[in-house]
Amino acid sequence: KEMEAGRELDALVAERIMGWKRIPDARQPRGFATAGFHWKLPRGQLILQLDAFSTDIAAAWQVVEQMNKTQPFFSLYYDDREEIERAYWFCDWSSEYRSGIGAKANTAPLAICLAALKAVGA
Repeated sequence: KEMEAGRELDALVAERIMGWKRIPDARQPRGFATAGFHWKLPRGQLILQLDAFSTDIAAAWQVVEQMNKTQPFFSLYYDDREEIERAYWFCDWSSEYRSGIGAKANTAPLAICLAALKAVGA
């Protein structure tokens, strides 16, 4: 079963795709995937707010830009043909043409995140 859009998926994308590190913060409550942490970005900045990679297209496009560094072949399309049961977004990443490492979802940001995680083996 595919992961659903939300903060847990955003945290996984931050770590596995964007290279962010979780830094514990004793002042914040525990018990939720993103609570109790600051995030350290690759250039050393600390931030409090996790980007909404799986629900916000602007944040998801940061994933596209990061993935493009190692996976130069990217496609994203919307399929709403009459013969399919339900319309969906499909995203595919590869380092070679037509790798088949892709994912479909009901939104573009979610498809981007799921495909990126598959492409890096997460």
